[in-house]
Amino acid sequence: MQRHIIYRSAKLAILFLKEQFKEPTALLWTIISPSLFYYLLRYTNDHQSKLPPNYMEDSAWFYAYIASSVGLFGFSLYIIGRRESGFVRSFIYSKDSKIVFLTAQLLSYSLIAVIYCCTFYFLTKILSGEFHGLELLNIATRFYACFLIFCSMGLLLTLLPLTFQNSSTLFSIILFTMIALGFANPVIDGISYLNPLQIAKNIMRTGLLKNIEVLAISVITLIATLLLSMKYLRINPIWSRY
Repeated sequence: MQRHIIYRSAKLAILFLKEQFKEPTALLWTIISPSLFYYLLRYTNDHQSKLPPNYMEDSAWFYAYIASSVGLFGFSLYIIGRRESGFVRSFIYSKDSKIVFLTAQLLSYSLIAVIYCCTFYFLTKILSGEFHGLELLNIATRFYACFLIFCSMGLLLTLLPLTFQNSSTLFSIILFTMIALGFANPVIDGISYLNPLQIAKNIMRTGLLKNIEVLAISVITLIATLLLSMKYLRINPIWSRY
């Protein structure tokens, strides 16, 4: 039974991947725009600062932003979108079906997140020297930890009775608020420690070991939200319409 669930999850994850890569708009907003902004920032800093560039210091916020975008607008929002489109209503009517669906969703967007991370690295690292495989592995590991934090947030929101349009607006407000708090006056610095985007930025800057407590909390939260989603995932069986 367990092997059958894994097989079904892998097949469904491949379908989700094909669906995602048919939408170039996501690639534009999630990768191209941050890359261009990074180039602009580096160009400005290089003309104003005499210190040598520090790639992780300069790029940490951008990796955190990409992780939040994929976690919220990819992984989480598409759960609501598929629920509203009829996919969930038509095929997910048992506990095993919920497990397969959520596992496939997490697998597909985990791979998408890593691909986006590596793409951003290759697009931007060229300004700071040579590419290094171990450096990319280290960055990808930190990035994936950040991605899981935002998946936990998004999963909780998918349990609410939201439409796709309403949830998209809510996620946009949440992301904008996190960005605004990140640039807020130091007077409210204490609040920044509760800002998931700031937490993700710190993980990218300082590594996993220095944020082990945050990671432990995020992993526990992710497991708890997955279990809640498997039990309380909002569905409307197709036969309930008749």
